[in-house]
Amino acid sequence: MLKRFANGSSRAVSEILTGDETWIYHYDPETKPMSNEWIEEDAPPPTKVRRARSVGKQMWAIFFRSSGFVEAVALEDRKTVTADWYTTVCLPKSSQQLSHSGRR
Repeated sequence: MLKRFANGSSRAVSEILTGDETWIYHYDPETKPMSNEWIEEDAPPPTKVRRARSVGKQMWAIFFRSSGFVEAVALEDRKTVTADWYTTVCLPKSSQQLSHSGRR
């Protein structure tokens, strides 16, 4: 890669599209006023049940190049990341975004 792109000084290095996947967690936090309860003066405080780490999560593939963000593609619920998903869903969406935005 270093030889092909002249140690990064070649303009062709800006044509590289790269990406990564990540889990995005979403929460449904309860505000402090929402958790308030009226209790008798001598009653012990109510036990709070600890909330799970997150309400849900979703896998995303995010693509970018040297000029910045290109596309983010969400994996459908309960699906698995496969080569087929990348080639039939992710890459066409990323390529389409590149062609619509023109070469940056």
